[in-house]
Amino acid sequence: MTRKLMILLCLTLLLPILNVANAESKIQISVEGEKLSLSQPPIVVKGTTLVPITPVLKKLGLSVEAKNNIITAKKEGIVITLQPGSKVATVNGISFILSEPVQIIKGTTMAPLRLLSETLGSNITSNGNTISISDKQGNSIYYNNLPLTLSGKYVVNKTKDLLEVKIVDFFYNPGTQRVNEYDYFSSIIGFNSGTSKKYNDYVVAQSTHEGGIYLGSAIKLIDHYDEPDIKSTSYEKAREHYRSKEYLAQVIKLVQTQIDTFNANLKKELIANKNIPLKVEQATVTYNSIGNPEVNLTIKNLTSKTIIAYEMSLRTYDDFDRRANNWLSTSNLFEGISQDNSIGSGSYQTDTWTLNFYDLATQVKSVKITAVRFSDGTTWR
Repeated sequence: MTRKLMILLCLTLLLPILNVANAESKIQISVEGEKLSLSQPPIVVKGTTLVPITPVLKKLGLSVEAKNNIITAKKEGIVITLQPGSKVATVNGISFILSEPVQIIKGTTMAPLRLLSETLGSNITSNGNTISISDKQGNSIYYNNLPLTLSGKYVVNKTKDLLEVKIVDFFYNPGTQRVNEYDYFSSIIGFNSGTSKKYNDYVVAQSTHEGGIYLGSAIKLIDHYDEPDIKSTSYEKAREHYRSKEYLAQVIKLVQTQIDTFNANLKKELIANKNIPLKVEQATVTYNSIGNPEVNLTIKNLTSKTIIAYEMSLRTYDDFDRRANNWLSTSNLFEGISQDNSIGSGSYQTDTWTLNFYDLATQVKSVKITAVRFSDGTTWR
């Protein structure tokens, strides 16, 4: 009786999973009226439909290349970049945030279906288990009319002239709730014909400037110097996109997700470090200008507080692993203190102490953090 009950219970638990798997396997993709034969069918993750993006993009007329963990899809006037594990995609250098990150499932790159409508302007409809995608209504609103190739953070000058490219970077300040625009950080002056340049290293929802969170960038115009400026036809749409309430909410949500993940990982590290607030990352011995040994200690703050001071102890040894005692004592124990600090949560710091009277020391062992003082006045020992 017990065995039958267990089998029945297992079947009951597996039934929803089997139903979901069957439902997902029945989803079909039709592009321009032609159903695609897919090795990996679309799946639904937290309400977001992920589709095999490579065959879909190719069917829509884009070439697709994967290199250095970046997927680049191109056709005339459009360059889309995606990165597995990331929620940020770009079309002609304009940033978009996906509802779910790009994923690799059974060797197939899966991306949110909505990406196609947002970047290419594709028309997407659903009828039963079939998702129909069409790109016949015209170009994307982010179509690139400039004589440049825009791919992620890189721009290529396709003209035979020397150009100036005006690029605007957008930052959102949560304190003032304003979107600030800067046209001098990433702009390119003296852009030679046929060359490629990376215009910035900013990361959406991570890079900051004067309290502002980086939203993305967009090319405003190019200056031929001797000819009239060429304005980007997609710039105003990009500006509208970066300033939209929907996009700002997506960025803020992404920032909060990153903070929550950061704090969760830090907490795991703290537990693994036996709840000692500072983790010793590295301890090396070097020599100063007069040949005295020095110990260089790199530590990481595993707490959510700011650390202003800490004390440590260690043991000194020579190359034969023999105790390198202090000449004034019979002990190889060294104790040090680091003060007047401001070590933020998750931050690293390297401090150096001269090992006076430990002349034979070439290495240190048994490094311990013995006390930590926080900016709120509390102390850990």
